[in-house]
Amino acid sequence: MDRDKIKKEHYPFYDWEDHKNGMYANRVDGPHIDKSKFLLSNSRRFREACVEMLFKWKVSAKENLTDANKNRRAWLGQAACCFNHKATERETKHAWKRMSEDQQKRANAVADKIILEWVINHRDQNEQYEFIF
Repeated sequence: MDRDKIKKEHYPFYDWEDHKNGMYANRVDGPHIDKSKFLLSNSRRFREACVEMLFKWKVSAKENLTDANKNRRAWLGQAACCFNHKATERETKHAWKRMSEDQQKRANAVADKIILEWVINHRDQNEQYEFIF
């Protein structure tokens, strides 16, 4: 989609807020999986966690959301869970597998709206993001 066009930005991994907060740690813990499933299954709470994370994790957001070749939906969900309750990407993947197809579709719809709005705001160089969805 043309309005999704944006210049890729890259930063060293040690500047990524998701990395600094343990998103890529090699841990799988039941309570984090349960919390991730709950967050991703609740559209309102998932959206709120995404928006708050994007305001605070600007470098990680730019690294991951400016590259349309990455799975931006997955990163957004994993980053929101890491930001919200310190879940690792692996724990979030386990949570995703425990969700129904309908829950996954709703989470993806929320992610798509957030990503599109972030890209439009970032593309226009408007650091005062205004999420309208």
